[in-house]
Amino acid sequence: PKKINHALRVAERLATEDILSNGRVGLAVGRGNTTLALHAFEVDPAETKAQQMEGIEVIRRALSNDIFSFVGEHYKIPPRSLTPKHVTLPYPPMMMATASPQSIAAAAHMGIGAMMGGGYNGFASVQRSAELYDKE
Repeated sequence: PKKINHALRVAERLATEDILSNGRVGLAVGRGNTTLALHAFEVDPAETKAQQMEGIEVIRRALSNDIFSFVGEHYKIPPRSLTPKHVTLPYPPMMMATASPQSIAAAAHMGIGAMMGGGYNGFASVQRSAELYDKE
């Protein structure tokens, strides 16, 4: 959620870490771990999914284009350029935590990795999740 980590700041930090690590950094994102943490930052839990999806798109645009902009429900960013410039092309690896078929499909549609925790449900659950990701 942007009140906790604004997507532009995340993109700037990711680009900086990519430079410092010479391309050995990746980004993993999640919606938030507890309602207690969300409430501490005055984040409405019902808005975290939309904020996460927009935030990922902001990060991707910031890292993929010299000049970018974004207009959404949660982010409104006028044309600007991100500095510093990262070294990994097109951008460092990105993935998101997934807990449902919908979030797995969303990750696949965005072209980012899906962290599928379903191991506690057995291999068959992980296999179904991987097949869904590949199908999308």
